[in-house]
Amino acid sequence: MYTCRPWRERSPTRRLHAHRGNQEYMPEPLMVAASRDKTGGVGPMKYAPSLDGLRAVAILAVLGFHAMPHKLRGGFTGVDVFFVLSGYLITSVILLDIRNGNFSMREFYLRRIQRLLPNAVAMVLVTVTLSLIFLLPSNAVKVAGHGLWALFNLSNVYILRNVGGYWGDSAASTPLLHTWSLAVEEQFYLAWPVILCLLARRAKIFTVASVAACLLLASVALSIYGTRVNPTAAFYLLPTRAWEPLLGATLAGFRVPVTADRPLRSARAGMATEILGWGGLALIVAGFHFITEDNRFLEVNELLPAIGTLALLVSIADGDTGPSRLLSQPFPVLVGKLSYSLYRKRSTNAPVHGEVFMLKCKDEWRTAVSDAKATHKRGS
Repeated sequence: MYTCRPWRERSPTRRLHAHRGNQEYMPEPLMVAASRDKTGGVGPMKYAPSLDGLRAVAILAVLGFHAMPHKLRGGFTGVDVFFVLSGYLITSVILLDIRNGNFSMREFYLRRIQRLLPNAVAMVLVTVTLSLIFLLPSNAVKVAGHGLWALFNLSNVYILRNVGGYWGDSAASTPLLHTWSLAVEEQFYLAWPVILCLLARRAKIFTVASVAACLLLASVALSIYGTRVNPTAAFYLLPTRAWEPLLGATLAGFRVPVTADRPLRSARAGMATEILGWGGLALIVAGFHFITEDNRFLEVNELLPAIGTLALLVSIADGDTGPSRLLSQPFPVLVGKLSYSLYRKRSTNAPVHGEVFMLKCKDEWRTAVSDAKATHKRGS
């Protein structure tokens, strides 16, 4: 088993996984503030209900967009909120483990497989079964093929090659369309822990925040170029999307230095964090209402939900701020805890734009029946 330790820590350290309880089995542990244990080391990170509330904002926007695309035209940018939040959470947790000398890449990847694969298999099986019922066999086979790509976290590549743009008719009738963002997230998770471990061994030279910021700027530049050359590819692929989780990772790298000799950093609650929080929430909500498929690729618009999420994270990560109290209410916390399951099961409950999907089913069978009648007349 390969265990990653920072350059200052080479001796065996006690493991802290037992203290995390069921938080190991959440999509990402929703923890942001570290505590000190009796030995003087950094203990498990505290649960932050406001981050579940932020997840609720994102998932409700995405579901609202697909249920009422003409009412909440920018709700799809909830995915951007998810990306920034995921980058922040996963980097914070990994860096804390590395500080304590107990991060194992083998266990990290095994936990993700155990946590995600059963749900993914169930989702694909149900979706394929429904496709066999409602679609023609030839198209049901396509859905099954897409399901295999989704299980290997390559759904975004499949959609780019076989479906096309996110707002086209083909995309609207693709039951597993939403898995493109899950694929981007898992591709990021595949590479980023390795980079963090490499940085931990060179902590004297590089900091996680500085390297994440450099990679972020490179991804932003590539995204700007890609949206002008091939906007569909820029929308779906990791290199042009990585800047969003890297934005959250940069904040995490600043707050949780990789070596234990450097103190953890936090933002004190005050007027500045209040303004950041409410301003960030306003940017996120503005993106839900004003960003559309027509102006999605304007560089400034693309930054709105991501920058808003970053500002909101700074506000709610430590202090008892107004946005933190708002997002910590029981309802948003409950929805946030269910957000991963809601997003996974969206394909089986309401296959993307449900009306378009059902119309396509009717059109397919109507066409098949017409062709059969025409063939029968010719034969007789």
